Amino acid sequence: RWTDSGITVRAGDTVTITATGNIQMSDDAKDTATPAGSATGRRAPDAPVLNQLAGGLLAQIDYYGPIFLGGRSSFTAPVSGRLYFGVNDDHLADNRGEFSVNVSVAAR
Repeated sequence: RWTDSGITVRAGDTVTITATGNIQMSDDAKDTATPAGSATGRRAPDAPVLNQLAGGLLAQIDYYGPIFLGGRSSFTAPVSGRLYFGVNDDHLADNRGEFSVNVSVAAR
């Protein structure tokens, strides 16, 4: 579910994320998403963030989150810890593709 970014943030840091790429979320070739979420507006019933589009980029700091990021987002880290990324989907085994994520951290 989560990919370690290798980055540790501190509570109060400003984290800016820019993401690109495409994933396919099922065997249906039209079921695709960018970091902002599903191209068709689909939501996944058991996704980590229910009120956001399936396939959208998520972040988690240690066990805090998930935080829906989309294609570009800036947020203040609410806690200190390791930064992880994931996808807002309920079944990951059939996902294909990748997002490229650039991260900038400004100390508090």
